[in-house]
Amino acid sequence: MITILILTEKLSTNEKIAASIIGGFSGGITIVSTTEPEEAEFVYRSEKQTVDLFILQVNMQKRSGFKIAESIRQAEKYRNTPILFITPLSYNMVGFHPLATYRSYEKHNFIAAPVERLDVQGKLGLYLDKILETRGSGTEDRVLFLEHDRGQTFVAVSDILYAEVCRKQVTLYCREDCYMFKRMSLCELEKMIGEERLLRCHKSFAVNIKVVTAIREDGRRNWKAVLETGRECPVSQTFYSEFRRKFIENRGGK
Repeated sequence: MITILILTEKLSTNEKIAASIIGGFSGGITIVSTTEPEEAEFVYRSEKQTVDLFILQVNMQKRSGFKIAESIRQAEKYRNTPILFITPLSYNMVGFHPLATYRSYEKHNFIAAPVERLDVQGKLGLYLDKILETRGSGTEDRVLFLEHDRGQTFVAVSDILYAEVCRKQVTLYCREDCYMFKRMSLCELEKMIGEERLLRCHKSFAVNIKVVTAIREDGRRNWKAVLETGRECPVSQTFYSEFRRKFIENRGGK
């Protein structure tokens, strides 16, 4: 469960940010929303609850968001917790890749005001992997922020089935949807998701090894990877040995 604390001067702004987060993230999440700096302080000083990410308005009449951030950083457990500052100025890094990692921005970033849904989701996406790693969720619960042909989306790694490249276009198939990428190779997608999860089985296919239930022979020197959903993906001779080894390893050597 991820906990996010939102502090701005207007309840309507908090609600817009909260809706942007919930609309783009399907994992377990708790949002603490307030317009009072004192209430926010009570939350992050509480020993019973740990905040995983802060969203603070910079210009507030009662107290500056930067001052609140200084107070937050005084607590040892929040020395490296990401903070998103809402400011009228845009601090976006021109030309920066949308799949930037936590380390690219380290411990803070900026959301431009007035707040836009895609900006909130994009900035939050920079930190999700790091938050889940810190909370000990591991790769099973990792969430990726993807920029695809229909916009931008959070995708849980555990929901990924397989990827296919056709006519220089990569399509990522998930349990309930699929996403197309016109400027990404299959190799790039493998690296982004992680080869321990998305494994090449054919020159045009890569499969989430965690959802493979069987490998069946399909003619001479050709095989099919059978997925949990009943779908099948081709396995070529070139990739068969390594794919089979990983499949057996994933099933505990059986």
